[in-house]
Amino acid sequence: MQGRLKTYSKQTAITTVLLLALILAGPGCQSFTMTQAEFQRQQAGHDVDPAVGSAVGTVGTAAYFGAALGSILAGVK
Repeated sequence: MQGRLKTYSKQTAITTVLLLALILAGPGCQSFTMTQAEFQRQQAGHDVDPAVGSAVGTVGTAAYFGAALGSILAGVK
C-alpha cells in the first residue's frame, strides 16, 4: 500500500506542476491578446509577434514533454 501512495503523490505533484504551467501560459497566449487585425493576419499565416509565438511554442513543447515524462515516472515502481 505504501508504494501506491508514493505513486499517487508523484502523480498529484506532476499534475499540479502542469496545471500551474498552463495557468501561467494562458494569459500570455497570443490569440487572447491580439487585436482583430492582428488575429486576421495570423489566420492568414503571417507571424504577428515572433517573440510571443516562440514563447508560447516553447511552453507548449515543455508542457508536452513534462506530461510525457510524468506519465513515464508515474508508471515506474
